[in-house]
Amino acid sequence: MNREDDTSRQSRWAEWAVFVVCFCLACFFFAVQVGRRDGLSAPPQPFDSLDYDALAVQIAKGNGFSFDFRDPDFQRPYLAAADGERSHATADVERDRIYQQRLADPLHGPTTFRPPGLPAVMAAIYQTAGRQFALVRLLNCAAMAAAISLTLVCAYRAAGLVAVVVGLFCGTIVDSVRPYISGDILSEPLATLAITVVFVLQLHYIRGPSLRRAVGIGGALGVAVLFRTAFVLWLPVLLLAMVLPVPHSLRQVGWRRRLVDATVTAVVLAACVAPWAVRNSLLLEEFKPLGLHGEINLAVAYSDRALQGGGLWYNPLPEDPAAVAALPDRAVEREQWLAEQSRREAGRWLAENWRQVPRLIVARVRTEWWPTSRREILLLLLVAVGLVLYPRRDEQWLMVCFLVAASVAVAASWSVGGRFTVPVRPLMYAAAGVGAARVVQWVRGLAPWQNR
Repeated sequence: MNREDDTSRQSRWAEWAVFVVCFCLACFFFAVQVGRRDGLSAPPQPFDSLDYDALAVQIAKGNGFSFDFRDPDFQRPYLAAADGERSHATADVERDRIYQQRLADPLHGPTTFRPPGLPAVMAAIYQTAGRQFALVRLLNCAAMAAAISLTLVCAYRAAGLVAVVVGLFCGTIVDSVRPYISGDILSEPLATLAITVVFVLQLHYIRGPSLRRAVGIGGALGVAVLFRTAFVLWLPVLLLAMVLPVPHSLRQVGWRRRLVDATVTAVVLAACVAPWAVRNSLLLEEFKPLGLHGEINLAVAYSDRALQGGGLWYNPLPEDPAAVAALPDRAVEREQWLAEQSRREAGRWLAENWRQVPRLIVARVRTEWWPTSRREILLLLLVAVGLVLYPRRDEQWLMVCFLVAASVAVAASWSVGGRFTVPVRPLMYAAAGVGAARVVQWVRGLAPWQNR
């Protein structure tokens, strides 16, 4: 008995060592990549990142969850960087034009366009340490490093150190979506950490179902949704994964018990999101718990341009600056106007082209997952081998469920050329590592000296 306890203790220490070493190495690699590419202290790029910064500035100033792009305090670092050598604005003429257009936008007031998670975290940093973009980027590096390290612990249990080394290499060097994984000020890293925690908790639930674990899954999902509302589209698959019997699970419980636990998870999730949902509905004076971001992009999801472009997202705002200037200045009014136009256009297109919807859904998923380089092809091949040969059937099954959930979200919305797969990338690195380890085991088994 004592020997078993010692073995178990040594195993736990080994897993902690794997996590700590992988976390430190991944965090270092990401920070170096960011420093070389953009600079840790560079202003955010003039797209989603600019929105998050604008919201964080207003929250930190006590003005609530709102935009004000003409706020001198908000504009100061961008105007200062315009004359700097490392500025985004001087590096790219098109980006310079977008910066100027965004900073001249009179948009102001409360908004429902972005989820609150990242702006709230950034505002907390701004209030405690000043407006330090480097701290936000380092936090994102740490969040993604932690997510990858959690999954590589699973890979270590399944296939040993070879799986860890290969998985870490894939996550820090091989993968082509690194700009979304670390570097830019985006919600993906923290959202990925939250959904990876959901995976770990759900894995524990599979191996020992309990009400406490169902509550934990709901809380982690709630946090994930507050960072990226697209996770709502994952819920049917993730909740179904709790209800369905798990192949080769050591501890099975009745379907009624699993259904109760899944319901508890959904209720806890709703409770976490409720304050934000109530705020949005009161602000818009109609039941819109997640705001209008999705509705504004309906015409992006269902249009001739979407069909011709393989379901790839495009900016729904008018391209003509004069047309943008004609939009309402108050954020809520602009969002309501854009949402109404988008609903009308998408409804008209669906009425005329409903037979094209299956083709559009397939195109979105294909565009999102399609490899864009030889490195990406190698990664996907290793992932496929790892998923097929994964020795722990419950982990294998749950990984597949999460990959399906990510694909369902893309099928129901639009493709962003790999960006929507970022939350499952840590799971892919673990699977790739296991795939490489199993190939190594197979090659060793064929080696002549192994058979002597």
